[in-house]
Amino acid sequence: MLELTSDVVFKAFMLSDRTKNYKARLIHLITGIDEDELKNAFYTSEELKINNINDKVYKTDIVVRVKKNVISIEMNNRKYKGIFTKNRLYASKLESEELESGEDYLDIKKIITINIDNFHAFKGGKVVYKFLMKEEDTGEIEDDLYVSYHVDLKNVCNMQYNDNEVEKLLKVFTEDINSLRGEEKLQADKSETDRLIIEAIEELERLSQDRDIRGLYNKEKVERKLMNSYKREIREKSIEEGMKKGMREGMREGKKVGIKEGITQGKSEGRLEAKQNFLNLMREKGMSDQEIEKFLGTSIEEFMK
Repeated sequence: MLELTSDVVFKAFMLSDRTKNYKARLIHLITGIDEDELKNAFYTSEELKINNINDKVYKTDIVVRVKKNVISIEMNNRKYKGIFTKNRLYASKLESEELESGEDYLDIKKIITINIDNFHAFKGGKVVYKFLMKEEDTGEIEDDLYVSYHVDLKNVCNMQYNDNEVEKLLKVFTEDINSLRGEEKLQADKSETDRLIIEAIEELERLSQDRDIRGLYNKEKVERKLMNSYKREIREKSIEEGMKKGMREGMREGKKVGIKEGITQGKSEGRLEAKQNFLNLMREKGMSDQEIEKFLGTSIEEFMK
């Protein structure tokens, strides 16, 4: 069974009309938005508008538009520096589009980001976190037109199966499907929530049998392994080349301090050269800079530092 935390599977699952009831209930429970609105909403994966030719192209995981809200849903499978900044940037782009399209400021829709995190990001031990812009001492909310939610899937894994509906729905992201489905079948006639979970699992099973989805899923896993291998190779090559170059420079200076400084400089130059070779190789393989950044887990600019 394919993992729902995979980027490919997550997008296919969230864009499927077969999961509209599951999605509507889950998003409703997290945000409080009317469930019927969410059932009738249009779910998309969007390229956000750019202002000039030099701007980067940003593509969201899932965007949901309803009457008074625009919801950006991001599946964060692994933690890396800048991941939440990137998602906040997506929200800012959506907010900018609202400012441009509205007749006045009263027409602007609320921007909501739902981060589904497959790691611990915060220390509260909660499953759902809600973030607002508040005054530090009084707790007064400055502006409610942007709200950020974080769903901690690792805390869902640690929870016993219980009657909390959000946690039960999120089990689809975390549990072994066969064992979960077996447990749910026992209660399908008694619980609407269990019926929604079974529908979600059935769609995940269907997607797992889809040749195109499975092919993309396997490609994603292979590329991630390759990326980890490349990173390790860069690290090892950088250290080796840096040490050699540093020793040469240091010996040429003939001073102990020169050796130390030369090693440091050589490491830096060797690391940058290895990183540039890596980028060139990825581009030769047909990967765009956005795809490279996605697998690096950071911007190319940060990677080259």
